[in-house]
Amino acid sequence: MKRFRSYILPRLLLALSSLALLVSIFYLWLSMNAPLPSAAAICARLDRERYVSGSALIASGPIQYQDPDLPGTPKNTWWFVGKNSGTFQFYTLEKVWGFLWRNTDQSVRQVECSPDSPAIFARPMGIYFHGTGGTEFTLVIVSTDPSVVRVEARLAHMGMEEEKAAQAVMDSRGVSPEFTQVSEGVWAAQGVVVPPSGEHYSSLIIWCRGYDANGTLVCANPAQPLE
Repeated sequence: MKRFRSYILPRLLLALSSLALLVSIFYLWLSMNAPLPSAAAICARLDRERYVSGSALIASGPIQYQDPDLPGTPKNTWWFVGKNSGTFQFYTLEKVWGFLWRNTDQSVRQVECSPDSPAIFARPMGIYFHGTGGTEFTLVIVSTDPSVVRVEARLAHMGMEEEKAAQAVMDSRGVSPEFTQVSEGVWAAQGVVVPPSGEHYSSLIIWCRGYDANGTLVCANPAQPLE
């Protein structure tokens, strides 16, 4: 009995305390959306959850807002673009504790590419709602045409009735952000604010175009005849 109290019991309590600590750390890790020490590891885990394999990250950048001190504005968020043989994946991640990353998006956006698909497309990343002030985000454009060296886009929130005259709406209040090329075939515009529509229910409409080194229109989405 003396050996049990002086030798076995302290070690047993230490082992149980260590186990309880490990379990607590594990549940804390889960409660923080299971962060990992690299963005690539998080993206790979998201791909596995969607039965996607073979993706490689081709571009990334911080998501920055015009007024980062507004309540509720996401902090330390980044966008990432991944590519495999037939699709592009778009991820929104948050950097925590300086080196850990976690997913902040409810779903990974995916674009399937085929010979019939547009050679250019755009995705808003890190959407922040300003209420009556509209929405703000980083707009990422990807082009699969290697001749594209410059891109442009016009955006507007449109109600169902406004979509019937989409060109007129774009001409009157469409937003045209400035883009910076991030990597080959990928451009980004930060802090893009799109005012709300006059209708109660509306959709974010994005038109984008790609131009070659001579300024010739190469591709457009929605598809339009080349000029």
